[in-house]
Amino acid sequence: MPAVWTIGYQNLRPESLAAELSAAGVERVIDVRFRPQSRKPGMSKTKLGALLAGHRIAYEHRKALGTPADLRWLFHAGRIAEAASAYRAHVEAAAPGALADLA
Repeated sequence: MPAVWTIGYQNLRPESLAAELSAAGVERVIDVRFRPQSRKPGMSKTKLGALLAGHRIAYEHRKALGTPADLRWLFHAGRIAEAASAYRAHVEAAAPGALADLA
């Protein structure tokens, strides 16, 4: 059965992220950022996808699984249970079955 992992990229440079993913045997990255842009050079959708391809790691962006701006504030405010419930409702409405399909 395939394993699903999560990784944050905030404290990593693009090459370090790719190296960590390669070392862990990751074959596919599913980017669940609602907006796959970053102020961090190399971490936006197009450049990240190209970098990972160079490491033989497939890249997919799944906007429907991202957290829209109108829900993010709940996480930032520490209202985690409420945010998680709102996020779950968002995913079920925006992409029913998407998580099951990925698993």
